[in-house]
Amino acid sequence: MSQDSQGSQASALTLTAPRPEILHFAYGPLLAADSMLRLSPDAVPVGLAYLPGWSFTLNPSGRATIVPVGAAKRRRRSGGSSSLPAVPEHGAVGEDGRMVPAGEDGAGGEKEVTDGVEGVYGMLYLLPEADETALDAFEVAAQKTVLEVEIIPPPGSPSGEGDVPVQVQVVRSVVYLDPGEGLPGNPGREYACAMNGALEEAVEEWGMPEWYVERVLRRYIPPDEYEYEDKDEQMKLPG
Repeated sequence: MSQDSQGSQASALTLTAPRPEILHFAYGPLLAADSMLRLSPDAVPVGLAYLPGWSFTLNPSGRATIVPVGAAKRRRRSGGSSSLPAVPEHGAVGEDGRMVPAGEDGAGGEKEVTDGVEGVYGMLYLLPEADETALDAFEVAAQKTVLEVEIIPPPGSPSGEGDVPVQVQVVRSVVYLDPGEGLPGNPGREYACAMNGALEEAVEEWGMPEWYVERVLRRYIPPDEYEYEDKDEQMKLPG
């Protein structure tokens, strides 16, 4: 089965009744499907998704995280932490983060979005409920919450062309975040390499906007061409 057909089937699954799976929104190294499949061999890529109202940054350890819009700049200036909601305004998803179909329980449904809204792009995966334990272990230091994300129509689809606004499906997804205390850290060579591989896949295979990589993520993640003097050197981030 091709990756495209997997993605199409997975997208269809999100429209059905609740199943014993969860949706996971990945914005770090797990953007790469191979990395996710090592944690959850039965995970299925749904496709590119967008999380409005949040900003990409790094935690003090130099690992990817997200914070509410505006908080990243405040953290860089003050060195403080950001206040994070435990659950979205609608409350926790039924059965602690399990998928709720669009339109049920007052959540999801169709939402109109326009270009230029600040937010975070990532990959949405559907994975068996049993594999959530492996994901928790991988994200052991992170806080797990549930947020509403917007599934981006794939390039070439009728709803993925033309001028904005477009109609997108809104679903609730498990998201891991770990802003920590203090200023954003610097990513080391190994982590930056993993991120760059994941970003290349997200752009080429799933349609992540290149402008998002260049204008947002490059503030934190150096390109592969970045020159390190030794394996422990880390890039200098904007203060």
